[in-house]
Amino acid sequence: MSHLKAARDGLQAVEDEKYDEAVAKLSEAIEQSPNPKWLLGRAKAYVGLGRFDEALHDTHRAWHSAYNRNDRDAMASAQYRRGVVLGRLGRFADADVCFVYSMRLIKGNAPREKPDPKLALTNFDGCSLANLEQVTAEAKWEPMNTCEQVMRKPTDIPAIYNSNKTEWRLASIMRMHVVREMEALAQGHDGRKITISIEPELDAAVIEADKAQRKVEDEESKPGDSTMVSTDSSRKWNVQFFETMESIYLTLFCKGVNKENVLVELTPLAVQLTAEVLPSGKLLRYNLELSDYIETAWYTCNVTPYKIELKMRKKEAYKWGKPGIRADDLGEFRFVKPGELRSVFSKPNLDRMKPWRSRLVVGLEPTDDVKYEPPPTVQLPSVYTIAAGSGAKDWDKIGAEEGEEEADSVQKFFQSIYKSGTPEQQRAMVKSFTESNGTSLSTDWEQVKRQPVETVPPEGVEAKPWK
Repeated sequence: MSHLKAARDGLQAVEDEKYDEAVAKLSEAIEQSPNPKWLLGRAKAYVGLGRFDEALHDTHRAWHSAYNRNDRDAMASAQYRRGVVLGRLGRFADADVCFVYSMRLIKGNAPREKPDPKLALTNFDGCSLANLEQVTAEAKWEPMNTCEQVMRKPTDIPAIYNSNKTEWRLASIMRMHVVREMEALAQGHDGRKITISIEPELDAAVIEADKAQRKVEDEESKPGDSTMVSTDSSRKWNVQFFETMESIYLTLFCKGVNKENVLVELTPLAVQLTAEVLPSGKLLRYNLELSDYIETAWYTCNVTPYKIELKMRKKEAYKWGKPGIRADDLGEFRFVKPGELRSVFSKPNLDRMKPWRSRLVVGLEPTDDVKYEPPPTVQLPSVYTIAAGSGAKDWDKIGAEEGEEEADSVQKFFQSIYKSGTPEQQRAMVKSFTESNGTSLSTDWEQVKRQPVETVPPEGVEAKPWK
């Protein structure tokens, strides 16, 4: 699992702008697995080092790797990063088309649309038809960009939008930026020509090698003769059960378990375990209703990157013969959201809770022949308990952190434009932003120097003088 650590260190180095270190670490990880996220991280590092051709190759490889994994989010990210690299190469028309591909993927369109959306943006001589006025108007009236104000129910906007909202907005902003740069070029300039297609070009040998590596990864996640338990993803977990007179042992085999983030919850008749799976960072929950009682105060949990071993003490010393209430029951898996960690058990079985009754059970009245005991008071914290013992994470702050990350990402984008601009472009940005009260931003000094820049409030908002 050393390549997983190398990948984490490499992605962190990208965030810290240590690009040489990032390339070295991510290259080590990519040799073991062509993960799209790692490829895109290395592409970003290559851009930071000015190695644009290598960065473009990584974005192409990331798209194909994501396509083989059926990962729509990663495909959208690959098209976005592809557009960024092409923009740095001065291929502004191609970059604009890539941002369109990314935005359409986020809206729910197919990754290999037919006909290619670029055809609507191409004139008879292969040059782009996009213009800043049109692109700005499309962004202003596009429902995706104003969904918080106009949508009536959650189904109005694809679910993927919620996860890629920041990237969609950045792609929209980048479209305006590259189209503005393209309009400054002479007619017939190479930067105005559209030369790419929706499916990035990549050597067939590389595609086949990545597919083969993917098959190897799938095979490696199938150790021994243990029973397979399917989840709602392509990943499989293997579960093994062993018992002695006093204890039961459950071993969950999975490649990529993060030993720093494992949560174990027990009741006398059920076990629930939640673990973070790398490199996706998703939380996978395991539930098993036990065939008899255990001592909830006595258990041990050993976590490695390959498996989780759980040992529990029986209430009575005898052989169960099976871990669950059914002979073939080895539990079930499903992905959960961080907010669900505060719930004790998702699917409590009412019959199996006698005589100990969960405080979550509603509407179950005691009978004459069964004496019910009051449940113990359980106050679960909002933090994600760390079984391996290295701190805790407050999931209540996740929403706020996401908002901060989105704001930081947009702020860094504008800072990079200002830093790389000419003195005239910087002067135009300051003048347009200040005079429009933050509603407009332009890098065209010739356009804004002649007169004050008007305030253009968002749709449905009225601009009033401050008093």
